[in-house]
Amino acid sequence: MTAATRRRAPVDPSRLTPLDRAILDEVCWLRVVRQDQLGRLHPEVPERTLRYRTRRLTQLRLLGRTRPYRERGSAPHHFWPTRHADALMRGEPLPRGGERRAPNPLFLAHAAAITELYVTLRTSPPSGFTLTKLFREGEAREPFTDAAGQERAIAPDATIVLADSDGVELCAFVELDRGSMSSGRLRTKARGYAEFYAANGWRERFSYCPPLLFLTTTAARARTFRSLLRRTLKDVHPPSGDPFVAAVCAEVFSLGRAFGKPVWTTLDGEAEASVVELMRAARRPYDELRAAWRAEDEAFAALLNDPRAVHERLASESRANLRYDFGETAGGALELLLARTELTPSELTVVGELAGSVEGRSTYPRLRSNADVRRSLGRLAGEYVAQQLVALDRLADRHGDGPHLRAARRTLDGRQVPFSEVELRETDRQAKHDEKVRAEQEALRAAYPALREERARKIVKARGLSARLRGTEPVLPEVDAKLLCRCTQCEETLYPDPARPRNDYSRCPYCGGHLSAWSER
Repeated sequence: MTAATRRRAPVDPSRLTPLDRAILDEVCWLRVVRQDQLGRLHPEVPERTLRYRTRRLTQLRLLGRTRPYRERGSAPHHFWPTRHADALMRGEPLPRGGERRAPNPLFLAHAAAITELYVTLRTSPPSGFTLTKLFREGEAREPFTDAAGQERAIAPDATIVLADSDGVELCAFVELDRGSMSSGRLRTKARGYAEFYAANGWRERFSYCPPLLFLTTTAARARTFRSLLRRTLKDVHPPSGDPFVAAVCAEVFSLGRAFGKPVWTTLDGEAEASVVELMRAARRPYDELRAAWRAEDEAFAALLNDPRAVHERLASESRANLRYDFGETAGGALELLLARTELTPSELTVVGELAGSVEGRSTYPRLRSNADVRRSLGRLAGEYVAQQLVALDRLADRHGDGPHLRAARRTLDGRQVPFSEVELRETDRQAKHDEKVRAEQEALRAAYPALREERARKIVKARGLSARLRGTEPVLPEVDAKLLCRCTQCEETLYPDPARPRNDYSRCPYCGGHLSAWSER
């Protein structure tokens, strides 16, 4: 086994100082860090000490380093983590195989630019803000499904989250173009963000759509990307509502100025906007919505303390399917309760008990069905049944105790479910109908004895002398069987009309039920 293929002994973690671990942790996360960036991240550590620690970590083969070509002067060292450093910081076994190659200059420059973004926001963020999170490349990738149903993704160079002194967080997507993107690549980027916004892809991870901050090298490239994004947003037909906030600037090589000065141009062409203004503008619709929610919650809390207001609001909503949702007894009581315009003390008490189960915004409250609600409504249902039984007695006093009122009384006594407003109106109509039919039947009943006697004499006469000697009394039951009928449903006796050539009925005039069969001979 040669020295080249012999597996190197692992580094003893106890030989690493806390500063070594801090440096390795930052380099493993950021992937490429310059020497001067480490100095800004650790201002309390002398520069000479940092140079010594990074040189030692390089000798331990935990860091790789290079110094890229620069036209003027010397470039600072660029550090990246070796495979052994990644395994050590993750607590994983040392990997087999060779070490990764040195990154190409384009990757080094781009990765160092992302690190510069982190260092700038970490050490000198916008006034009044602190950097709380930064997701780079793979972590910042946002998958979404476009309007055609295709799986897509945007991959900003970084997603940043800043927090103000009150803890309010502002987030944004950041794209860093160091002049290496082709026109086709710029067009693809613009279309990706437009479709991400149009598909509401941000809803999976964010409370609102983060703004896009595009940094590039020249004002001309910034204008090009702004035009591409504006045209693409119109092409993909974004949803109506809050606009997509995006801005460009030509300060990719001066991130401190980009995030500290109003040097941004928005999609509408408004210049001299600051990062904080852009991030607040993107969040503003969400804050306004939250303020509206808070106002609704406060109004809702006040609503629950006023039984009459609770009743009025619940009564304004649809009352369909209440008997299905709450059961026959509770649902029937709730229907009547919500139909009332003036509440009794007992009803106010029940509404107060129901208030704790009202849920939803104040604009669209609804009553949640549970055991307490059904218990309160069941008690109210009993009161309604008692009231309706009294109302039936009053109808009987006014219109007479007809078959429909008797049937309604049996129904209420049997199931203890109150009638609905429709059923009560129908019962009143039926009571009036029964009164009319009863008057007709009473008139026929008064005329029936004469008709009965006449029919009996005809029968006796037809049967001869012996029948005449016995009189009409024996044949009266036979006459009744022929002339009278009884409803099989309401059990009312119906009398024949002498004016009709055939004194029969097809249906009961009270309830429309079937009759016992009879015919005149």
